[in-house]
Amino acid sequence: MCATVCYGTCVVAAEPPSKDATVECGGNDDCRLHANYCDTCRCDALRADAEAPTCSGAKVDCFVDPCRGKVARCVNSACTTAPQ
Repeated sequence: MCATVCYGTCVVAAEPPSKDATVECGGNDDCRLHANYCDTCRCDALRADAEAPTCSGAKVDCFVDPCRGKVARCVNSACTTAPQ
């Protein structure tokens, strides 16, 4: 269920870290949010020093910032999104 209107794929606010991503962290300051507009409206958690991933698909317009109301957290040594 989406809390806001999204013209793409709705994503649960607190997602487990991706298994293929090596996003190690030691604390919340090691993480940041990235609004991903590539093929969907999604909020990704990245390392604070990581570059934003390149988009090989179509960039989309989102009605609301996909990272609105979320924060980046370090959970079990991995960056993840969480509700604010």
